Amino acid sequence: MKSVLSIVALAATVAFGCAGSERIDHAEQSLRARKAAEALTGRLLGELTQAMKNGGPSAAVRYCARNAQKVTSTVGVEHRLAIRRVTDRPRNATDAPDAWERDVLDDLDMRARAGTLTADAVHEEVREVDGRLVLRVMKPIIVRQPCLACHGTERDIAPDVARIIREEYPDDSATGYVVGDFRGAISVLVPLEN
Repeated sequence: MKSVLSIVALAATVAFGCAGSERIDHAEQSLRARKAAEALTGRLLGELTQAMKNGGPSAAVRYCARNAQKVTSTVGVEHRLAIRRVTDRPRNATDAPDAWERDVLDDLDMRARAGTLTADAVHEEVREVDGRLVLRVMKPIIVRQPCLACHGTERDIAPDVARIIREEYPDDSATGYVVGDFRGAISVLVPLEN
């Protein structure tokens, strides 16, 4: 997963430019990262809700397969930072976590199982990546009722939806959830040096 981290770090570095080593305000970047995570959540939820209205859960699965990564990338470009969705039970292999994200996912999952994780919780750390200081932010994704049509148990997912999931995601491991489960997180990486 080091290659994923390197790609994410490179994307963030390119987005900001790295002429010097001037420090960037941590609090300002934290707010920026949180706003980007909220923007991604809102955009994906809105577009998936529209797909559900237009064609039901099967349309939402097809929409997600064809557009979720593009939407995520677009939000990253708009906010000029590296952003992605990660989970230890990915539907799309590109959503697999790197080592640091996996550790944070484990911590967030333990908090969820203990009943102390809220949807507005955020994990932040300043880390060194490739010799540069970055702010890494993880915002949890909690399963809601509409999510069950595509991510729930066998009894929640209609047969036609299950068929489409198998077609679009042959290695899917993103089912079996119930409302309130911890699903994964939005991961944001922001350089703290120019």
